This record gives sequence, C-alpha cells and structure tokens, in this order.
Amino acid sequence: MVKTKELSKDTRNKIVDLHHAGKTESAIGKQLGVKKSTVGAIIRKWKIYKTTDNLPRSGAPCKISPRGVKMITRTVSKNPRTTLGDLVNDLQRAGTKVTKATISNTLRRQELKSCSARRVPLLKPVHVRARLKFAREHLDDPEEDWENVIWSDETKIELFGKNSTCRVWRRKNAELHPKNTIPTVKHGGGNIMLWGCFSAKGPGRLIRVKERMNGAMYREILSKNLLPSARALKMKRGWVFQHDNDPKHTAWATKEWLRKKHFKVLEWPSQSPDLNPIENLWRELKIRVAQRQPQNITALEEICIEEWAKLPATVQTVISDRTLATDSSSSYEIPRHLQARWKGRELADMMERRKVDILCVQETRWKGSKARSIGAGFKLFYYIVDSKRNGVGVVLKEEFVRNVLDVKRVSDDTEVMSLKLEIEGVMLNVVSGYAPQVGCELEEKEKFWSELDEVMESIPTGERVVIGADFNGHVGEGNTGDEEVIGKFGVKERNLEGQMVVDFAKSMDMAVVNTYFQKREEHRVTYKSGGRRTQVDYILCRRGNLKEISDCKVVVGESVARQHRMVVCRMTLMVCKKKRSKIEKKTKWWKLKKEECCEEFRQKLRQALGGQVVLPDDWETTAEVIRETGRKVLGVSSGRRKEDKETWCWIEEVQDSIQRKRLAKKKWDMDRTEENRQEYKELQRRVKMEVSKAKQKAYDELYTRLDTREGQKDLYRLARQRDRDGKDVQQKVDKIRKDEVRKALKRMKSGKAVGPDDIPVEV
Repeated sequence: MVKTKELSKDTRNKIVDLHHAGKTESAIGKQLGVKKSTVGAIIRKWKIYKTTDNLPRSGAPCKISPRGVKMITRTVSKNPRTTLGDLVNDLQRAGTKVTKATISNTLRRQELKSCSARRVPLLKPVHVRARLKFAREHLDDPEEDWENVIWSDETKIELFGKNSTCRVWRRKNAELHPKNTIPTVKHGGGNIMLWGCFSAKGPGRLIRVKERMNGAMYREILSKNLLPSARALKMKRGWVFQHDNDPKHTAWATKEWLRKKHFKVLEWPSQSPDLNPIENLWRELKIRVAQRQPQNITALEEICIEEWAKLPATVQTVISDRTLATDSSSSYEIPRHLQARWKGRELADMMERRKVDILCVQETRWKGSKARSIGAGFKLFYYIVDSKRNGVGVVLKEEFVRNVLDVKRVSDDTEVMSLKLEIEGVMLNVVSGYAPQVGCELEEKEKFWSELDEVMESIPTGERVVIGADFNGHVGEGNTGDEEVIGKFGVKERNLEGQMVVDFAKSMDMAVVNTYFQKREEHRVTYKSGGRRTQVDYILCRRGNLKEISDCKVVVGESVARQHRMVVCRMTLMVCKKKRSKIEKKTKWWKLKKEECCEEFRQKLRQALGGQVVLPDDWETTAEVIRETGRKVLGVSSGRRKEDKETWCWIEEVQDSIQRKRLAKKKWDMDRTEENRQEYKELQRRVKMEVSKAKQKAYDELYTRLDTREGQKDLYRLARQRDRDGKDVQQKVDKIRKDEVRKALKRMKSGKAVGPDDIPVEV
C-alpha cells in the first residue's frame, strides 16, 4: 500500500507557531496544504510532549501496512495456489517493495503455512453423494460386523521405486554420499502386480499376477484363493467379501459367478480407495520390502510373500484403527457452532437437490428463537431454549419467506412450533414437533399433546394444516376400526405412543399421510439403527385436504440425521378463484336529457304500445314495455365495474376540455381523415396538461389548508374515525391458553371478582 509522506520538521514547527497565533486547525491546514487531522495530531503531540520530533519507537516499522497484510491474506485465502512472486508483484503495484521472505514471515504470523497439496481421488458430485451414503448407512455398525469382512485389492510393488520414505543422519554437504542416497533406475527397475486379501483375523492368500488381468483371470484368482482364505481364517457364517468397482470386478460375468457361489458382496462407492483398510496394509508391506532391499524380481516376489506372512499383528491394529476413526470422538471434537453450520448447509443442499420447498426438522441444536439463512436460498426458523433439550425448526424456500404471517413458539417446556403462510390466498399452517421418547414420564407426554391440541385449536377451521413431527410412536400396520384417520400401510405393531397419535388425529379430524400410500417397506421405514427398522416420523394433514396430496414416501438415499430418514409428500394447494361480482347492465336513461333522444324514445314507445294514447291497466306490462324500449333506443351499460378516477380536482375548465376531446374522438371515428385525427391528438395533449395543472393546484391548496387550524381539525377527525374503525376486530383471535389462565389465577387476590374469562380485572 502507498505509505504516507512524513512532514518535515519545519512544517511541524510552523503548525505549532500558527496555533500559538490563534488560528484554527482548519485555517492552518488550508494555509499549509495539510489535512486537518494531521494538524490536530501534531498540536496534541506538542501539548503533551512539548516537542514536534519523532518519539522513540519500539523497533523498525513493519514494511507491510496492516491494510497490505489484509490484502495478501485475502488473496491467498481466495486462491491458495498464489505464489510469493505474485504477492510481491501485487504489493509493488500498490507502492510497497518487499522480499519474498518478508511476505512468507507475514503469512506465518497469520497462521498460514506453505504446504504441499494432498493428492486425492478425482471425485464428481455423484461420487461424493455415494461416499456420504455409504458412511451414513454403516456409521452405527458394530465392530463385530467389520470383523466378518474379507478385504481385497491389487497393488504394484517396484524393485527400486518409491515404496517408502527413508530418512538419514548426515552432515552438511554430505547428501550425495552413497550411504545417504537411494539408487533409482528408469521405470522403477521392474515391478510385480499382487492380489491379496485379509480380515481382522489375519492375512489371507497373496499371489502374483504375471499377466495382464482381465475378467476371466480375476474369476480364476477368486476361485482358487478366496474360499481357501476364508477357511484358513475361520470366518463365521455369512461373511462378506469386499472389492472395489474396477471394471473386471463389476462385469456381468463376475457378478453372476459370485451369485452362483452365494458370496455376499459389500456394496462399495466408486473412487474410494481411502476407505479400504487394505491400503494401510499395502503401505506396511512396501516399507518392509524396501528395508530388505531385494536385488531382482524373483527376490522381490519371495520377500513380499515372506513379509505378508508376518503381518497378523498389524492386521488387527489396522481394523481397530479404522473402527476408532469412525466411532471415537475423544481425539478431536468439532466445535458445536461449526457442526450446526455444516448441518444447515447439508440440509439446504439436500432440499435443493430433492426440490423440497418446506421442511420440518427435529432434534436441532441451534439455540435460541430466531431465523437464519442456511444457504442455497433457504431460511431456517428454529426454537430451543434449553441447550440440553432437543429443539424443532422449519426450513422454507426464500420465495416463501415473505409469505410468513406469524411464527409461534408454544412454550419453553415442549418442542412445538408453528408457521402461518399465505400462498396465493391460501392460509397454510406448518407445525413441527418432537414428542417425548418412549422412556419419558407419562406427565411429560400428556403435556406435549396438550400443547399440540392448543396449537390446533388456535388455527381456524378453513385453513390448511400440515404437521411434520417425530412422534416416537408406531401407529402400526393395518387400520381396522381407524379407517378414517390412518391407512393400511404402516410398519409393525401399534404401541401406546402410536395410539396417542391415532387419538389425536381422531379428535382433530386429521389423517396420517404416511400410511395411505402403498410403498415398499424400505420406503416406509423412517428410523433405522442396527437391526431396528421402525416408523416414528409422520406427516399429518386435515382429512378434507388429503386429496391435495398425491404421493408420500421415505427417501432412502437422503439422510441428514444418523438414524432418521426424510419423509416427503407432494401437496398441491387447490386455490379457489374469487368470482368477480357482475354488475347488472343498466339502461342509459340519462340520454333522455337530449331532445332528439327523448323524441325518438316517445315515438318508439307509442309504437310498442300499439299507438294507444291511454296506458293499459296492467302496470307490469306497461313497465316492461318501457324498459324494453329504453334498452333498444337508449342502450345499456357494459356491466363492467367502473374504475374510480381522481376527478375531485377537476374544475369546470377541465371538464369542458374533456367534453371537447370526446366530441373530437367521435368525429374522428365517424370520418377517418388526417385533419380530424390531428384535431383529436391536439385536444388530447391539451387535456393532459390542464388535468396536470389542476391537480397540482388542488394539492397546493390542500397542503396550505393542512398548515391552518381548520386543516388540522380535519386531519384529526379523519385519524379518529380510522382508529374507531380499527377497534372493531372482524377476524378470529387466538384463544387464551391454559398456561395463561393458570398464571392469571395465581396472581389473583382473595375477595376479588373475576371477569367472564375467569381472570381478575387488575390482571
């Protein structure tokens, strides 16, 4: 950055002299061409230290200003591959000349260190999703399951390759001494390809692949080595075989061969060599082989087989470390605020991928009663007071956020919240809840259902309601006796908590949406942990709105939580279009003011009456004849609602101009000549100008009147009338909750009368 130029000592002394002469800081700055802030700093310095010289400093000033430090830090944060040379050029263009060492030291003070980039497999989005799905599905698997897996893979070992790193103790300038070097040859001096397998009980067979491997050769290797290895390792019944997604492994012939042999194969995500623990075993083998220093290919193969047989102790360590890396968190715990941020972003990505607009979430850890953006165009409304309890929340798409009318957090003791939205005139209430678990006290469960009842009672009958909650209960399979609230497609048997869900649905005329759609069991199970597969998460709606839901199922591949899976439903809100009120077509009786129209109407009416001078005795017949004649002669209105115009400011001159314009328009419609057109356009332009002037004049008079006492009285009278109209509430209001009644009764004093709501007047 450009450094400020230091003022000379003479200039600083002049500033002090002018200050003594009585001039202000602004005048001194203008006279000497110095900023006012600089003048003030020099004067304050002289008052304190009685000198204008530079004070002693702690050391050499930093070459890079704080602003420059922020600039280079921001640059390397955006692009970690920026070189020191690029940073030197950036600072030089900004006016600061520094060396690469200075920049390196500055970045180190900012905790930025130059490191070699790690080499990782090239992962596409589909690979990332597959790896994440694999990790979630097996996250809670016990260690015994992994001990019953046979892991396999191929590897290449070079004779003089980089099988391991070697560190030596040497003196300065002795790096090329034969003792301190590792000899290399082109292409590694030859290599061998090995296939091996192992389990937690020890290594299996290791063989050399002498030819280029194809599908037939791979099946031959498995037929000769896989089953003997399983027998030698004494694997339990139902052991699982693992191999990666190499084309030779996933070929149809290989899959068919494994199926006929009744081998269970572990489903494996693509591009995931780092998940296979055999990679650690290959590294250990290569280190041991390098220490033996084989001299030819034959010796290399013999040493590999010898060292492979010595690995049983290492195998158990590899499997244990792999399990600890998944299940243990004692070595490093991710900060809670980062967990919440990552989980929120994961929710947003999942909703964007699955095109979900509204999502109810439970067991949240965002503390407070707020709303926050979680990225990808989604916003989270959450509620939790006690950090030891699980919270609830509702995630909305950004386009629906502006439609939110009300957010209710019921109480601090129960996990229930609701949102009210208005979507194209339809009122939609979204309720998210988390019921107490099976082992909780009955009183706590009843309190949750009582709060949920009050939420439902506060919602008007005509509004839509959707409840997405973890009820921790099983409504069960089948619906005998409860056909009006649940379907036939539940999971397992009903328990006490599930009966509470059914009773609630009956009392509130709701329907359990999950159970109405016939799906495979995999798409009905919402909770999966180890061998347990149950249904505890439900979506409820009013029975009358069940026809608006076209589908509901569990999405197997999406699971942000460890054990729960997402339940989705497709709901189409049926918007009732407002009927436009039709205005009756009226006869244009006002045309009778014109003499020619009046005379024509009389003639037609006489003809309709048969030329009689005396009216008939039947008045209804006479009235109908008059109306029919009026419609034919005078015409009728269009029947459309007439838009109100601001005609209150039109004076007589403006109305006359408008009348002349209408006559010119009729004249042009009858005779389409250029002269008539020009006349109409000129009158149209003149009318616009006169209306604008009249409106401006009327507004000026109105503003002038508002400044007077009479105008203030009119304004006060209007405000009072509007306030009086607003006090008459014509809409439903929230009912008084039971907890509010209890609190009010506690505040009652003895001997005091209460109102109609059992609440004392002073409350």
